Amino acid sequence: MKWVWRAVLAFFLVAGGYPLFWTASSSLRPAEAIRRAPWALPESLDGRNYARVLEARFPEAGGGGPRQFTRYYANSVCVTALAVAAVLVLGAPAAYALARMRGGAWLYVLFVGGMMIPVHIVLVPLIKLHAFLGTYDTPAALVLTYTAFGLPLAVFILHGFFREVPGELMDAARMDGCSSWGMFRHVALPLAKPALATVAILNVVTIWNEFIFARTLINSPRARTLPYGLTEFARASEHATDVGAVAAALVLASVPAILAYAILQRRIISGLSAGALKG
Repeated sequence: MKWVWRAVLAFFLVAGGYPLFWTASSSLRPAEAIRRAPWALPESLDGRNYARVLEARFPEAGGGGPRQFTRYYANSVCVTALAVAAVLVLGAPAAYALARMRGGAWLYVLFVGGMMIPVHIVLVPLIKLHAFLGTYDTPAALVLTYTAFGLPLAVFILHGFFREVPGELMDAARMDGCSSWGMFRHVALPLAKPALATVAILNVVTIWNEFIFARTLINSPRARTLPYGLTEFARASEHATDVGAVAAALVLASVPAILAYAILQRRIISGLSAGALKG
């Protein structure tokens, strides 16, 4: 039976890995060579596609303005960092309170219920809400929205973890004079590092690649994030899409999420197994 499982794993490895390999190899080839032989390997390492991507200035943004790809990249970094930080700062104490307080089960159900809300049914209300708040077409609209949609998963994972913290540790901390906040800050939070890393990485990957909210809540080029900006880049050419340049842009866009997941994948697994699966 081992060879069956190995064959299945090899199939999924090829199915998931080959698109990444093709994109990376195409980013090192001229567009003419890709159109002539799309599945061929690069004959030599050519970095001109990456140079064009980093130097690109799109007509929609005024042509002579800042380099748009780097601006989109910076916007995505800022929005992702702020939203993930907000999810951790708000989600950790909320999950701890719901795990330890009496009657927290009903509130926990309401939090987790947010995971079942389809994105598409809230787009119009979100537009009206951000227009009322004055945050529409600003990075704040994305940060607030990503935080709201990231909290249910954060509470779900951290709630299960905090429930497994031994009561003896809490009793000992209380006998030493710790308040409820002190027990959370000095006992529960340090123990929750694997679960916090899990929440952080899952939100980083989700927010970094998110497109629907970015397309709906942002119009001006100056505030676009990378997923939205890549759609403009793909049709920036007047006559035909520059496949090599688009592939280079996709490689640059995927590097942060891939590196973050590869470096912290063990923390993700340990956080899920220690927290959510026990909860």
